[in-house]
Amino acid sequence: MKKLVLVVLILFFYSLQYSQPISRPEREILQLQDQRSLGDGTLVRCLKDQSARLRYRDALALANLQDSSTIPALAASLKDTAKEVREASALALGQIKTERAVDMNCFLLSRSKWIQMLLPEY
Repeated sequence: MKKLVLVVLILFFYSLQYSQPISRPEREILQLQDQRSLGDGTLVRCLKDQSARLRYRDALALANLQDSSTIPALAASLKDTAKEVREASALALGQIKTERAVDMNCFLLSRSKWIQMLLPEY
């Protein structure tokens, strides 16, 4: 029994050493996501943050919320400098599933070099 407790404690402290801390803004985004709230525009404003990691986390939260009022901000994020932010924004637009969001993704796909290579007549 003592050996088991010792192994569990070692594994616990080992995992703490390699866990990634969550910043205060990330924690706020996660809390708003859990509450299914835009937080009076907080989530939309976070899409313009300096941190690409925070913008990415925010776009994923907006994907989970599926709020159509965020379409303009997500559409603007499709031009983000960080690839992962653009991908998360496209995912969010796909999750919203309104005609406007679907049209936005279709338009972007039609401009994609990969689609033009695979389907030249498209």
